[in-house]
Amino acid sequence: MLDDYCEEVSAFGKITNQDGESCDVFINLKYYKYLPDQIECQVSSAQEEKLRFLKLFGAAKPRLEIYGFLESKQKVHIENIHGYSLEGNIADLNIESFSLRYTERIPFDSGYAFIEVSIPEAPSIEVPICICLGYLGEIENKRKDEDAVCWENEFGEFAIADFYKYEKGRVGIGEAIYRIKVYQIRIKKKFDHSFFIEELIPEIERELEDILWLLSFINRRRIFWYEISIDIVPIDSAKEMIWIPKFIKRRKIFLPKETKWKDCLIAQPDLAKGGLYRLLEEYKKSSMKAELRRAIIYTIASYERDTIEAQIQSIYLALEVLVNTLSENYNIHDIIPRVSFRALSKQLIETILRFLSNEKIEDNNKKSQLIKNISRLNKIPFADRSYSLIKELKIEVLDFLKEPDELRPKLEEIQTRRNRLIHKGEVKEIDKLYEDLVILRAISERMILKLLNWPLDKTFASAFRSLHSFRD
Repeated sequence: MLDDYCEEVSAFGKITNQDGESCDVFINLKYYKYLPDQIECQVSSAQEEKLRFLKLFGAAKPRLEIYGFLESKQKVHIENIHGYSLEGNIADLNIESFSLRYTERIPFDSGYAFIEVSIPEAPSIEVPICICLGYLGEIENKRKDEDAVCWENEFGEFAIADFYKYEKGRVGIGEAIYRIKVYQIRIKKKFDHSFFIEELIPEIERELEDILWLLSFINRRRIFWYEISIDIVPIDSAKEMIWIPKFIKRRKIFLPKETKWKDCLIAQPDLAKGGLYRLLEEYKKSSMKAELRRAIIYTIASYERDTIEAQIQSIYLALEVLVNTLSENYNIHDIIPRVSFRALSKQLIETILRFLSNEKIEDNNKKSQLIKNISRLNKIPFADRSYSLIKELKIEVLDFLKEPDELRPKLEEIQTRRNRLIHKGEVKEIDKLYEDLVILRAISERMILKLLNWPLDKTFASAFRSLHSFRD
């Protein structure tokens, strides 16, 4: 861990074993400011550290909540979070998340909360850097924070971009300032009543959920938040400026594979010009929001899994969620109307029972299994429903087909290979599975974009080309 970019916090804590016996401990927490997965914590006997703690902090005792586990044998919990016990007076703690809380009520009735939410890299919101040569050849950077993806709603003012932090450092024996790119969602929220600062966190997390799912879809990778920091300032500038100490909530996350801007579905300029907010509003109001979310999860998983079998099964799930839901919406799920089929089912059941009686088959379990299967007779095959929906939604397919007439047989082939893989574990033609993966990803992504009312000609040009073409 690079000490130049670390934050270190110390505080008293309490550790309790499974028998309810407690003792005070001294917690020393160290985390890397710009990476979510580097958090170190050491817990030691509070009695031995008390004098050093008081010398460092005086009478103040900042409250620190630790979530995670101690790598030891006996189970314990810290602040009601279960883990493993200390062995001896000192142990390292594998931290999953922590909070530095400001626990008192905000001492004024109106003001602004300035919220910074750190996320791993998201190339689709990277602001292009404009560099030009200034006077005497000096390089000048024209990048501005106003270039971010911005919008405003009832919650507050939002800005998403690759912002910058500046750190003091050294180059050789000389001092220097390092500029570090940090992907962030920034929120400015106005408040008109006093409150406890931690009450904001659930609201922020709810507001972030839809934003992060859409960013994940656009970037073809799961985007998490790993740090929320909040500053509070009063609204009345005539009063003495009182800044509330920063509230931080931070956690480790799994970092997915790196992606490049060319792999994103939508380019940053289109998102910045109101595009992301339009997508967000369409997503929030969609009658298929839950299904869209699941389809997005499975589509992203198809990029992050390491084996073709896992990837292809994830994209099968994405397309099945979309096709099964849309089939109901467009009334192309059943061969004949359900009312008519119920009448037909009664006649079929009578015929089946009469036939089994004549055959002297008395096994009631077999009879019930045959009867249960009747309902499947009225279901339009999945490949046919997929074909109808692609036509209904006007999904482009000619970039992976030689002729439009190849679509239905191609979908039937894909369905056959899908059934062999899932039901028999067979993979006879691995190259065909890769081809299926590319085609199904394209169909799934284009269906999602259509449902979000995003024009396909406004997708980033290289994104679909990067899927690979099977025309030749």
